[in-house]
Amino acid sequence: MSRIVRTLIPLALATGVVAAALPSAQAAPAAPAATSQLQVIGVGVESGMAHTIRDSHGNWAGFGWLGGYDNFYGTYALDSAIVNGSNDVVFDYLAGSTHTPRMGFLIRQADGTWLNATPPSGGAQPGDELAVADVNGTLTLVRLQDSKFQLATYDGTNWSAWQDVPLTGQFRDVALTSKGGTARLVALKGDGSGFITMDRTNGTWGSPTTVPYTSPIGAPGGALRIDATQIGDDLHVVLSDVERMYHTEQHVNGTWDGFGDLAGVAGFVEQPVDVATAEVAGELQVVITNGNPTSGDFMFHTIRHADGSWQRFAAVGPVAGYTDSGLVTVASQ
Repeated sequence: MSRIVRTLIPLALATGVVAAALPSAQAAPAAPAATSQLQVIGVGVESGMAHTIRDSHGNWAGFGWLGGYDNFYGTYALDSAIVNGSNDVVFDYLAGSTHTPRMGFLIRQADGTWLNATPPSGGAQPGDELAVADVNGTLTLVRLQDSKFQLATYDGTNWSAWQDVPLTGQFRDVALTSKGGTARLVALKGDGSGFITMDRTNGTWGSPTTVPYTSPIGAPGGALRIDATQIGDDLHVVLSDVERMYHTEQHVNGTWDGFGDLAGVAGFVEQPVDVATAEVAGELQVVITNGNPTSGDFMFHTIRHADGSWQRFAAVGPVAGYTDSGLVTVASQ
C-alpha cells in the first residue's frame, strides 16, 4: 500500500462488526448512558487487524477482521480515539517485501463503515511510538521518533504540520489523554524507572513532572508499556512490567496514589504485552494482551468502578472470538 487514499474498506467477516451480541465477560457498569460503548482493536501477527464493540449493557460483538490488513509483516505502533462519533485509528507498520515503515490512518464512521484515510505527512520510522486523543473535538496525535516528540492535529479533513514537543530524553512508550481543552501527555522513561506528565493548553506546553516508578513486587527492568485516561478531575495511569500490571491515579490536588498491583484486585494475567484504557460511563475500562504464554487466550478485560473496586479480568475470546493480538487499542464514547 504505497499511497493511502480515502476509500471504503471492506471487512473480511463483517462491515462495521455487525455480529450478534454475545453474553458478557463482565457485568455492565451501573446505569450507563444508552450510547456508551467501548471499541476494541487488536492486531496480531497472523490474524491481522480485528475490531469489536462492548456495548453499554456489557455485551460483546464478534470480532470482525479488516480486509487488506491481514497480511502485514508487522504493526508496531497503534492507538485510537473516538472524535465526533468516528473512531480514528492511527498505526505504524512495515509494508511490502522491503518492510518499509509507513503510517496508516483508518476511520470508522458512526454508521459502521470504514474509510482508508490520508495520514499526516512525514511517514514513519522503525520503532516509532504514537498516541492519540480527542482534545475538544479535534484528533490530536503525538509521535515519538527516537528521542523526539512531535504533535499534529486533524480537523476532520486535513492534518496540521508537525510541531515539536519541548520534551527530550529517552522514552519507551507514550500515552495521550485530555481534560477539556487540555492535552495530557504521559511518557514512559527509557529505563522504565518512571514516567513524565506534561500538559498542553491553548497550544502552549507546561512544565514536565516526573513520577518515579518502583515495582511493588520488585520485578526487574522497570515498566515496559503505559496508557493513561482522564476521568473527571483524576488522571489514571496503567503500566506494565515484565510480570504484571499496575495502576495509579493523580487527584485534582496533584497528589498520586501508590502503584497498585492489579493481580491483587482484578486477578493475575501473566506476562502482559500491551495495555489500553478508556473511560466509559465514568469508569475505567482496561484491556490487555499477553501473547498467550500459557493462558489459552490473548486478550483480557476488566473495569475499575467509580468507587475504586475492580472486576476480575476475564478473557475476551469466549465472548468476542479469538485473535492472536499482541497490540491493542481501545476508544470510548
